[in-house]
Amino acid sequence: MDSLAILCRKWGLSLEGRLTSKKNLVYKARRGDSLYILKWHRQEGADREFSILTKAHRQGLQVPKPLDLWPGRAILMAYIPGENLCDLISKRPSPAAALKLAEWYAAFHLAFTTQGKVLLKGDSILRNFIWQEGTIWGVDFEESRPGRPAEDIGEIICSILTTDPTFTREKMGLSRLLVDHYQRLAPLEGVEDALAWALRETARRRGEPSLLTKARLVEKVGLDALAEDPS
Repeated sequence: MDSLAILCRKWGLSLEGRLTSKKNLVYKARRGDSLYILKWHRQEGADREFSILTKAHRQGLQVPKPLDLWPGRAILMAYIPGENLCDLISKRPSPAAALKLAEWYAAFHLAFTTQGKVLLKGDSILRNFIWQEGTIWGVDFEESRPGRPAEDIGEIICSILTTDPTFTREKMGLSRLLVDHYQRLAPLEGVEDALAWALRETARRRGEPSLLTKARLVEKVGLDALAEDPS
């Protein structure tokens, strides 16, 4: 990609490897002794994500520091070393991680509330968080949109429950802990409806009808019913 090569020369970067991303081109890059993340948007959207990152960083939220912008297309940001939260929770479900995740979301929603309207993180999946020595960092804000906080929380719970191993008692416990802790920090209404919606979307995307049964159970009985469901 000629434009990417031009940008790397402009910013003095050498690319060290491409990272996993379904929507955009994301690279680990180096300049001198320092590592960075270079995110190239396939569609214009870099300006908006850069703006969200800038505000979040200024508010003291745990997000990568945005460093430079190629208008419309690319963002250079700080590299955050650590363990992907999906890998962490799959290997060893961590109550501390669930608590930190609730705190991260509550702080983000508060920082991005204007005249009663809340900006959501969007694309709320475990792979969009990094665990670094007891701190959670949120990444990837291209799908941020106005909405209800429950939509973010329902989606992240769905991600917790539907990544292997799925629907374990440990993960059910983390989900309940996350919801309860968030509710101690900020109002949260409609999370079970939001979880049911996220389960349906995951069922459609993966072609897994069993998740539709889980969604109906959540709507009918509530989140805790999943802990008793043998299916």
